[in-house]
Amino acid sequence: MKFKCFVLFSCLFSLSSFACESSSVDWANELKESRQLDEEFALEVANNADIIGIGRATKVIDVDVSYGYKQRVFFEIEEILKGPHQAEVSALMSKIEVQTENDQVEELYVCGKPIEPSIDDAYAVRTYKYLFYIRNDVLIRASTYLEAPLPMLPQEEIDLLIREKRITRP
Repeated sequence: MKFKCFVLFSCLFSLSSFACESSSVDWANELKESRQLDEEFALEVANNADIIGIGRATKVIDVDVSYGYKQRVFFEIEEILKGPHQAEVSALMSKIEVQTENDQVEELYVCGKPIEPSIDDAYAVRTYKYLFYIRNDVLIRASTYLEAPLPMLPQEEIDLLIREKRITRP
């Protein structure tokens, strides 16, 4: 009996794992839609931001959660794109959300639908460089600068192999 239950459970688990499987075309369409949502969100946030800048997060500290936020991030500014010029700025981040466990699980397992960006997602890590948006002392968007080389694309890898004479190609 235990073996039959195990087999049944295994089959059900296998089928549920394929429920979210998509083709490369589906994935490309999802990425395209996600990009469009992100662009719309960035434009909306830029309209509402008091400060838009480029800078490095130098410090992240915990704050009194009675304000509804968990942390404050400090940015050493490289460039201000909107707002008053200053050498450093700080903002509250990591909003405290009251969310049921079921809501959290549902968010994690959305299939085939890009998740809309949210102001509550804004987060910064000490030492990372960001394009950041602040409104009313709250970090409302932070886009990380890539500071390490990206992995090779397949065509770059092929070019490397040809250049180093590991393969030949007509």
